[in-house]
Amino acid sequence: MNEALQALRDLVMSRFSYFEKLANLWQSAGATSFEIVGGGEQIMRWDYPGNAAGIVIAPLEVDGEIIGELRVQGLDEQLFFARLEADATALDNLIRYEVELGMLTSELVQNQDQLLALYELSNSMRRYLNPEEILATLCKEAARLCSCDKAFAMLFESGKPKLLIQYPDNFLEEQQAQELHNKARANDRPLVLNSGYNGTKNLLFLPITINNAPFAGLGLANHHKAFSMPVIKLAQAIIQHAGAQLENVILYSETLSQVRMRSELELAASIQLRLLPQKFPSIKGLDIFAVSYPARQVGGDFFNFISHSNGSLNFVVGDVSGKGLPAALMMAMARIAFQNTSRFSHLVNPAKLMSRVNEDLYGDCTDLSMFITAFYGFYEPTTRCLSYANAGHSPVIYCKADGVIQFFDADGPALGVLPVSLSERQEVQFECGDILVAATDGFSEAFNAAGDMYGYDRLLELVKNNRSLTAKQLSDLLFKEVLAYEAGAEQSDDRTLVVLKGIE
Repeated sequence: MNEALQALRDLVMSRFSYFEKLANLWQSAGATSFEIVGGGEQIMRWDYPGNAAGIVIAPLEVDGEIIGELRVQGLDEQLFFARLEADATALDNLIRYEVELGMLTSELVQNQDQLLALYELSNSMRRYLNPEEILATLCKEAARLCSCDKAFAMLFESGKPKLLIQYPDNFLEEQQAQELHNKARANDRPLVLNSGYNGTKNLLFLPITINNAPFAGLGLANHHKAFSMPVIKLAQAIIQHAGAQLENVILYSETLSQVRMRSELELAASIQLRLLPQKFPSIKGLDIFAVSYPARQVGGDFFNFISHSNGSLNFVVGDVSGKGLPAALMMAMARIAFQNTSRFSHLVNPAKLMSRVNEDLYGDCTDLSMFITAFYGFYEPTTRCLSYANAGHSPVIYCKADGVIQFFDADGPALGVLPVSLSERQEVQFECGDILVAATDGFSEAFNAAGDMYGYDRLLELVKNNRSLTAKQLSDLLFKEVLAYEAGAEQSDDRTLVVLKGIE
């Protein structure tokens, strides 16, 4: 632990600019301070103006022992812990590498001058956090250590353009470098061309293994003599260190990208949650409750309530086809379309309102090959009339106070399927004790570990047998029973429901 702690202190001092950049990145995210702690003592701290509420802490751990912490103030732990943990993991790797490098240094000084030169190369490369800088340093230093006039290095990262670095610049065509790499891979050994290649006096090419596969390579040209075994072994030792450094940098980059994606999804989930009503309107004669749980961080289900000055209520439950970010974006569009139509239109007929929304969304749904099932309702408290239109949405359950129960079946296709809506206006007298459960198919299509579906019959029975509960109590019970049925199986679809119960 003492070696790791000392390595941490040395890293902070030797790479101060890197940690200062890291601190500035946290400032840009809203942090008021960034602190590095080791052995219970502050090693370095950067302070910035702002509200200091909230602190995020990620441990620094090397070989199973915690040697310190990264601390960021002024941010929400839920949103930013994963990002700080990624920074800590990267620093753990740097510390571990620093410790290993220190141990190697002692051995090199005692035993081999050649390996001491390798340390100098590694030391020069570890300052960099992107592959291009590492390859540029590798070319220059490998040419110097191996007494060559020219060098080039290649990197093949999945999903990224091929990277070719040369020293000096442009003495080799990319296609020629690719051919050398292919020959070395095919033979599974260094490629030695002592008779020269493309105007060079002689040339050596060695594949660099990254993640146990040859995805990079180093070429050396114009050695003052023919490439002999000692020079080849030195070059092999060089690429082993280069491969380890490249692997660390690529892993860090991938980890950082994943953390950024998770952070963005968490932010999107937070924004989507705020799009849904956080409070329910107070409507005479109704007990109201609604809730939504996406299968992933974001989803395509939505609900909304629009209350009017005369005491009436518009409400909607919808389900966008698909999951994840595409469904979430379409969900936001659909929610806005329903809200604007309900709030600013003089129409009170749910079927006509549904038709207007379909006109607004049809083009986008067609372009994106998506559709939206929706149940749209209008409640008038003076008459206790509940009118509705159902565009392909299920399940919607209506249970009378006396236990007579039925589904409100869809009479038209989902929104976005046809240029016109075929849903018609329906109505019921919503009396005291009556219950309406407008849910999405994440309830009826829940599966247990054996692959059996929860189904409509269980939903009907559950609502009927518990119709005496309040809207919230019934909602809680529905979620609880479906989760118990799944018995730990992964939630396969978003789940959303609106429960209305008639009261005095």
